[in-house]
Amino acid sequence: MNENNSFLTSNQNFSNFLLGLIIGAIGTALILISQFSDFQIQFLQYRWLKNEQINLSKYSGYLHKNPKIFCWILTAPKYHRERADHIEATWAPHCDKHLFMSSKIDNKLPTINLSVPEGREFLWAKTKASFKYIYDNVDISKYEWFLKADDDTFVIVENLRKLLEKYSTDSLIYFGAIFHFMDASLNQTYPSGGAGYVLSRSALRKFVEIGLRGDKLCDSKEIYEDLEIGSCMRKLNISVIDSRDSKGRHRFIPLSPDNSLIQLTDDDPNNWVRSYSKFPYKSGPNCCSDSAISFHYIDPKMMHTMNYLIYKLKVGQTKD
Repeated sequence: MNENNSFLTSNQNFSNFLLGLIIGAIGTALILISQFSDFQIQFLQYRWLKNEQINLSKYSGYLHKNPKIFCWILTAPKYHRERADHIEATWAPHCDKHLFMSSKIDNKLPTINLSVPEGREFLWAKTKASFKYIYDNVDISKYEWFLKADDDTFVIVENLRKLLEKYSTDSLIYFGAIFHFMDASLNQTYPSGGAGYVLSRSALRKFVEIGLRGDKLCDSKEIYEDLEIGSCMRKLNISVIDSRDSKGRHRFIPLSPDNSLIQLTDDDPNNWVRSYSKFPYKSGPNCCSDSAISFHYIDPKMMHTMNYLIYKLKVGQTKD
């Protein structure tokens, strides 16, 4: 009888020990899980600083955490198949939400019919209509930043997200490739429309509520989108932030990579960018930041080439 009691007591003690071990393991696992994403992000940041090749798709879930970016792309019906389809197949899904602003609904794309005529003379009108649509129809509380791009722009959204994470969306600020008027004495700047520009949520709110509706400081009938958005931001006291890296290299690039990485000659037709850029603009190997955010004049072939090189190509690996 005593031996049986001893055996039962021993089994009970072992069971209690095992139960305690399991509970402890579960508790430890929960703590590790809660810290896992932060560890992954810190590890990814370390590899970025070490300039190592990263398979971004592996980390896309962590990179989508914060800040949230809403992207809208200016396009036209005649470019839906020729351009917009290729943006949809490459960089646009890296945004937290994206829309194509057009004048015709397309069932193959997330399009909005702005009911604004097409043509360069209506670019500013389409831009104003786009921001109004977003403000009125999108829950902007879900997003911190709002990116405008053209249908021949390529955006590395992860690099944009990395740049923006140290800024507050409550600040009245915006980012882009900053140009200035040829008459430098005017000291007036504006963002390149083609390289894309990004407004904070507070900037978007003030732009629509005050600039387009309240005092209508930005409701001009001019046609040049980039000049008008720059003028509007000045009137509303929304500040542009210098987005260049610590070496003075640009992150928003108003040219394509092939027209940036080769040294421009004096007679090169792309030399215009040197005169327009507010900050010194270099061509050649040091043209662009290692954390570049956008490029302009990207045709479909280059769009898919860049997407492959950035997101799919692995260096030093032969394993499938």
